[in-house]
Amino acid sequence: MKTIARYKLALFVSFIIFMITCILLLNVNFEEKWVLISQHACFSPRDSAAGFKFNSKLWLSSGYVSSDKEGLRDLFVSSDDGISWSVVLQDIPYKPYSPIVVKDGKSWAVFDKVWYSNDGFKWFKISESTPWHNFVIGDLVVFKDFLVYTVDGFLWRSKDGKKWEKYTLPFVKYAGQLVVFKKKILYVGGALVEKDGKHDSGGVYKNYSTTDASIWASDDCINWELIASNPGWEPRMWPGVIVHKNMLWLYGGFSNLKRKNFNDLWYSKDGINWKYRAIISDDPNPSPRHASTIYSTKHGILLVAGNSWPVLNDVWLYKRFFFIEAFGRKVYFKQIIDRISRILKA
Repeated sequence: MKTIARYKLALFVSFIIFMITCILLLNVNFEEKWVLISQHACFSPRDSAAGFKFNSKLWLSSGYVSSDKEGLRDLFVSSDDGISWSVVLQDIPYKPYSPIVVKDGKSWAVFDKVWYSNDGFKWFKISESTPWHNFVIGDLVVFKDFLVYTVDGFLWRSKDGKKWEKYTLPFVKYAGQLVVFKKKILYVGGALVEKDGKHDSGGVYKNYSTTDASIWASDDCINWELIASNPGWEPRMWPGVIVHKNMLWLYGGFSNLKRKNFNDLWYSKDGINWKYRAIISDDPNPSPRHASTIYSTKHGILLVAGNSWPVLNDVWLYKRFFFIEAFGRKVYFKQIIDRISRILKA
């Protein structure tokens, strides 16, 4: 037994020395790519699901299936790797499609009513109605200790979910993404609705005038600035936008004008200047889609479900892989670590 223990210790020390040598002497490279976590997760296919991180877990609520069906009424939870999901509720008390955020140690679901939960399992209603009196789905974030909800060209904010302040936005957009980034609140992409009823010729959705690429920003919810009218990516509605490692990331979306989904990935350090992250074409990649749910995790960017016509229930992870070039081939550190781990566990 002592001999085996010494062998494992020697193997571990050798691995540490090998890693240090690789870093100091060899050409260590990395590549970022998508990895399929699950082709069919245990939740049903959907898009527009509310995703939030609460109590160190990932939560997935409700979602869209088809225009002739009511929104899904379930709630799922997973560890932060997105591999195993379990159902928490099969009949949520709040309205389907309610966006959900975390504030003051509670989860908040806001739509036509306001609900909160201390644990994700039991929900309590604190408001019978909301002042916007609109059944169009809005966007919800937490900004400077306020619940912030945007819909119909207005911004509403509240500290307690009961009393709301109303402000007029300089734009009227739907199906974009509201996100908090570097002490500002941003509205990214979406679809414009104009008073004259014009819309993209041949577009799928006639109630939207045109898909849009503009980005607006505010540091107080009141005064807004157009920081990018042409960020480099094509105009789109229902993009997935997330803050990950102090950068803003955008994935996918839908062009009403071109009647197509996207599966491109972009990132920005300031929300103004964007760079395209080329995908590795030889590897599996997510299908073009819109209205996915995206999380920032310690493992990477987690992409869940979405709509590629049909709706999906797959899970993908975008992460970085380190490797060295050896004998004309790539040797990934993960492969080495996995092999040593198996030996040490034996």
